[in-house]
Amino acid sequence: MEVKVSAQAAMREVMDLFSNYTADALKKIEKVQKTTGKELAAAISADSPRRDGDYKHYFQGWAVKSVKTVLSANISDIEAIVYNKDKPSLTHLLEFSHPAGADRHRVKASPHIENNAEKYTGIYIQRIISALEKG
Repeated sequence: MEVKVSAQAAMREVMDLFSNYTADALKKIEKVQKTTGKELAAAISADSPRRDGDYKHYFQGWAVKSVKTVLSANISDIEAIVYNKDKPSLTHLLEFSHPAGADRHRVKASPHIENNAEKYTGIYIQRIISALEKG
């Protein structure tokens, strides 16, 4: 009895297996992305300045939006954007300081974005590694 295996059939089988693994991995990464994005938004909100005036409710505006999903089947297309939906124009001003008032005095900077972004980037990477190692 003779059995023939074509290189094309074998390659197709390998590609199907790889495709299934990739889809699974992308779903895990997307789940980690959503969880970590929400936690980052909450951390930035907790550290946001709470003062009267133009940015009284600034701390409440932090949200996450997913730009791409796993349907694109490309890991570089999965990203979440954490942003302030209520007062987006204040993020840079409050993070880095700005002149204000009639006398143009400098308002003290309230760093609350960059330090949380750095912290949660590390957490995000560790969670991805952990999710992929679990299989």
